[in-house]
Amino acid sequence: MSRPQAEIGSPTLPDGVVRAHLERAVAGGIISRAQCEAILALPAERAPELEARHGVNAATVAYWAGGIAVLFAFGWFLIARWDVLGASGVLAVSLLYAALFVWAARLFEQHGFPYAATIATLLAVAMVPLITWAALSLVGWWNPYPLPHQGSGGSLTPPRDDLQWLPVELMTIIAALVAITRRRAGVLALPIAVSLGFAGVHVMRLFFESEMQSAMGGRIPLLIAVVLLGVGYAADRAADDGPDYAIWFYAVGLWALTIAMLEFSSESTRIAAHATLALAIVFCVVAIRLRRRIFLVAAFAGFIGYLAYLTFSEFPNALSLPIVLATLGLVTIIATVWVQRRYPGLVRRADAERRRPVPGAPIALVGGLLIAVVMLVANVPAAHARVAEQYQRAAVSRALNRNAAKRDSISGNRRARARISVSRPVP
Repeated sequence: MSRPQAEIGSPTLPDGVVRAHLERAVAGGIISRAQCEAILALPAERAPELEARHGVNAATVAYWAGGIAVLFAFGWFLIARWDVLGASGVLAVSLLYAALFVWAARLFEQHGFPYAATIATLLAVAMVPLITWAALSLVGWWNPYPLPHQGSGGSLTPPRDDLQWLPVELMTIIAALVAITRRRAGVLALPIAVSLGFAGVHVMRLFFESEMQSAMGGRIPLLIAVVLLGVGYAADRAADDGPDYAIWFYAVGLWALTIAMLEFSSESTRIAAHATLALAIVFCVVAIRLRRRIFLVAAFAGFIGYLAYLTFSEFPNALSLPIVLATLGLVTIIATVWVQRRYPGLVRRADAERRRPVPGAPIALVGGLLIAVVMLVANVPAAHARVAEQYQRAAVSRALNRNAAKRDSISGNRRARARISVSRPVP
């Protein structure tokens, strides 16, 4: 039997016994060679973990509550003292807090609290947008009071005032990537996902005016959602056993998709509802293949939304709908129980496998991206018409208000003259 290689002072030896002591005990006949080998083969004694394991527990909730409180207090302080501090004051305070968070992260890591160190690192990254904004303001690259200019339909916000946000988002992404190289933690992908989402909105200002973006409805959020979900899936397939970066891209992408579906429902409730049902079914498959609860929650929300559409829009007075839905639900439960009893091997095999690729996911994502782009481009004429109609209504409303003001003024003058003539004495 080969002897385990253990150095003097190695933690693999129990109770602080070093290898030299054991060798002297064998040489002195105190213990046998077999007993020495048995002692060396004992399992390692690990130091007790000081920090609670990851998951939804009291420590995690306390960490997040503390981090949110810090950000809220910091934002409150800046809002209350924004004009007093100015750009230089905001820069100094932001740099001070960022350095404080970095120092706290190192301190927590040294004392065996890696998750607390991760939250502190996330807070340090959250200071980067303020630092970037203050730096841009000091060099004169930030326009705090944008002046509108005249566009094709009226007064528009200049594109530069939206594009000036891109350096803020880019620096946030770079800071998060640097933090990930130093500390491999999945939550550090959250600022990257959020910054990518906002950057997508601001990049669209290169192609569409702000009023046009509003008139596009859910098409821009849909495009952003497809991109974020694609990035999340790529991260999911690239690192199965490493930190979970994908969950944060999924979360932000699903949020953008929710905004898109709500915007589409204002244009056509029926089409948006049927599309929501189709997405809910797809998300069920994705949740099973990827073992992702977030897609299961999204599918549940989609089913609830579709049932609400059927209840309040299609069958508001149909008494048979609740009976049909209850029967369908009961049949689904019975069928699931039957499958588990009839094919237990199939169920065990499906549960034993970990995350699996979603069949046709790359094709579906590329197809969804193309569909979103086509929908965006095809809606440009209609969006132009809606913007022009809005400006026309605004012009008509202003003209009516001016006319009403003139009539009120004329009526007031007439009443004043009438009062003067009545009060004038008769000669």
